[in-house]
Amino acid sequence: MAFPPRPAWVNGNSLTGNVFDIIADFLSNDRKASRSASELTSLFLPYTSTIKETENVQCLWGTIFWLASNFHPGATEHWLLTELVQEIQKIPAPPGNGVKQDQEQTGQEWWTDLPGWRSAWADFECDAPLVPRMMSREGAEQTKSTLFTPGPWRSGDGNPMSGQAWANLNAFAAKLHARTDLDFLDLAGLYALLEALEQEISSKDLDNVVPAAACWILSAGKEIRENDEEHDVDENGPVETKRLPGSRGGLYKGPKGFSDERWAFWKSRFAELSKRADLNQNTRLFATQALDEMTCIEVRN
Repeated sequence: MAFPPRPAWVNGNSLTGNVFDIIADFLSNDRKASRSASELTSLFLPYTSTIKETENVQCLWGTIFWLASNFHPGATEHWLLTELVQEIQKIPAPPGNGVKQDQEQTGQEWWTDLPGWRSAWADFECDAPLVPRMMSREGAEQTKSTLFTPGPWRSGDGNPMSGQAWANLNAFAAKLHARTDLDFLDLAGLYALLEALEQEISSKDLDNVVPAAACWILSAGKEIRENDEEHDVDENGPVETKRLPGSRGGLYKGPKGFSDERWAFWKSRFAELSKRADLNQNTRLFATQALDEMTCIEVRN
């Protein structure tokens, strides 16, 4: 797949432009991930004095997400980006009061826990082809503004990204989930499966979200199957309003969080969708592949 052209939004900010150029050079040439990770994290050393300054790190993840969304699930670039992120995790936390305060407040370690990742991911979810759109949901946390959210990578016309781009992005996140122990990636996978399989939505909307859900099974199905986090909270958190770790879609009535019952429900839904004549061939293929992978995972376990 051809490398995407340099987007116009990277030209308005020198930091973002430098981030993009380093990552593009890494993906296009035979460069070591460790060297590129060092160069990228060094760019943020001047932005560590205050917590507000540290929000600049979101442009790193936003750029990576944008690039990931431009490559198909099986692309080599996804594995390269995964390797790059893992090398970033090895970089020692930078000095600076802002970093220290952020670590104390969040309990997360720079760069190990990928600071700013969740805010940037939530920003991309605002452009995802979900039903209803994230920004229209009551109490959506994505409405919070930071230095890079809403990000320059966001759709300028208000239209959602394509279902293909959403699948590409989730395929990258799923690959990273299979190679790291970052708990917030569990939730990204849970939400993708919830959005695609636990709601009664139109065939057009299913075409936009089922491939993304299938990518989580295809790249991180074993990790999802072995996850037993219940996320047992008092609120149901329906998809139409706030989406919480304990949320469930209207079609699913079982335990919240991850469970054998929910896994079985997802499997039955993939089986159903793989035979739906009103879905496009690509969607049915992804559903079939996810169904087969779930069966294989069960046999291996």
